[in-house]
Amino acid sequence: MLQKLGASQVMLAGAEIYQALQLKTIDGRSSTATPATGHGLREVTKFNIGPGWHQPSSLCGLMIHKDAWAKLPEEFKHIIDVAAKANVAYMSSWYEWTIPRHREFRKKGTQVFKSQFRPEILEGILGIPAG
Repeated sequence: MLQKLGASQVMLAGAEIYQALQLKTIDGRSSTATPATGHGLREVTKFNIGPGWHQPSSLCGLMIHKDAWAKLPEEFKHIIDVAAKANVAYMSSWYEWTIPRHREFRKKGTQVFKSQFRPEILEGILGIPAG
């Protein structure tokens, strides 16, 4: 997806990200829902946008082979469904908990935005019909 948007993905050790941003070796970083206030990134970034289009639910992905799913008893399917929804709810609330940490970015001059991608935007990026 990043290539489709004109970006090139590189893998860096976490300890190298600050310097790479500072030296403009990389233009940005994408990570988990954590705003990374402890890494000093607020000192070398202009923008903090989150959560990402893939967050926080991407942390909660679950794939089950269709044939294996069909063989599960309905009770197990229900348990998996409830657990998956609870996990997404927990991760969503956890991300919201991190929002006050964005103040640290603002204090250093970083502009903080909350991303809100409309389904048609995601459809255009991903090429997958919304809904």
